[in-house]
Amino acid sequence: MDKESTPGLAERLLTEQLNWYSIQRHDFLNHWQVILGYLQLKQVDKASNYMKEALNLEAEQQAGQIADPLVAAVVLGLIHRLRLEGFVAKLMIPERFKVPEFWQTFTVKKYAEVLYGYTTECLKLSHANANLKREAGLIQALIDFEDEFGESFVFSLYQEQAGAAEEVCLGERTFSFD
Repeated sequence: MDKESTPGLAERLLTEQLNWYSIQRHDFLNHWQVILGYLQLKQVDKASNYMKEALNLEAEQQAGQIADPLVAAVVLGLIHRLRLEGFVAKLMIPERFKVPEFWQTFTVKKYAEVLYGYTTECLKLSHANANLKREAGLIQALIDFEDEFGESFVFSLYQEQAGAAEEVCLGERTFSFD
């Protein structure tokens, strides 16, 4: 991370992360109560299935591998906001993002600020499709940093269709860092 990162963005991200932590802590306590209830009722299969579904944190784990904390915080924030809206997030990052030296090759501060702005655009797309969550089929958000240098990323929303082999694309936006 740049030594002179924007205090405004860093402070905003820290505040968001603390808020997400509080929400996540509350959610985890609720999940544990549900799991405990299933176990007390000797419904081990239901408890196991619930755990697999409720505790799917793969996207967060991948975001945590991004070597720059400011960029990782922006991506985590998007994942958390999508989760609050009921979307399942999938994250595709290039291997270079995991290497600290990669982030020393350009101005991370500017990249993080632009990425943070783009996350607002991603959320507009998710808001436009929020009512579809209640209908048949799970909606997934795919965040794909397409190229190995992270010069662009694609945000897509897909909905699983009952009985269909493929998902239907509900919307997609490509963002480029120039």
